[in-house]
Amino acid sequence: MPCWRRAKVSAAGRSGWRPARFPWTSRPHRLENIFRTNVQGAYNRGRYEQQMAAVAAFPWFLYDAVNDSRTRPAHSAMDGKTWDPLRPCSASTPTACRVTCHTG
Repeated sequence: MPCWRRAKVSAAGRSGWRPARFPWTSRPHRLENIFRTNVQGAYNRGRYEQQMAAVAAFPWFLYDAVNDSRTRPAHSAMDGKTWDPLRPCSASTPTACRVTCHTG
């Protein structure tokens, strides 16, 4: 088992995670997915808070897609769109991308 995976399993054990209690999470790919999802969610939350703190200096958000062969058509369509982050949500406001999406 690679050292990074041992560290995650060890951290999960310290937080109360036990494979016997949750057998569907005992597979390494499941634990990896949970770990990546939580790390990405924490990063996105911090990034959003930074953006909102700077909204006076930068009053518009820009959606910038990667535009490679893995970019979904809906994300390509949003590429280059701007929106006011202080306006209530509308149909034109980009929403959060799916888990493991690389285009947002």
